[in-house]
Amino acid sequence: MQEVEKLDTQISDYETQIDELNTKIEELNNKIQESQEKLNKAQEDYTKQQELLNSRLVAIQEAGENFLFGFYIIFKQPYRFNF
Repeated sequence: MQEVEKLDTQISDYETQIDELNTKIEELNNKIQESQEKLNKAQEDYTKQQELLNSRLVAIQEAGENFLFGFYIIFKQPYRFNF
């Protein structure tokens, strides 16, 4: 009879450990979910910032081409300047 009680106690201890581990697993899964959501948000923000940067660079490049083209036209006709 003592052996059966000992085994029951061990089983109960193992069940308690399993419950504790399941709780820890659930907590870790929640943290993983939160981290994934933060990562997704950061990725979205990064993508938006990258798109804005690309738009700005295109605008700067286009403005620069026009600016440089204007200089090209001016200096192509040196007679317009009295140096």
